[in-house]
Amino acid sequence: MITLANERTDRCTGSVTRIWDVIRNGQVVAQLFKGSEPFAKWRLNNGTVRETFGNKTSALLFAGTL
Repeated sequence: MITLANERTDRCTGSVTRIWDVIRNGQVVAQLFKGSEPFAKWRLNNGTVRETFGNKTSALLFAGTL
């Protein structure tokens, strides 16, 4: 089961980026990012895999495979 936790905000780039930890089986497997700029994509990063998605559902489905 995938859950999102520990939402935080990064403002150092001039825009606001929201960041969540993606947790599976009690362990953080990746971070999910979403910027505040228009048409921002959802990004998933686990250190070795960096993917971009058009919606949150697709990003979380992919996170389930990590």
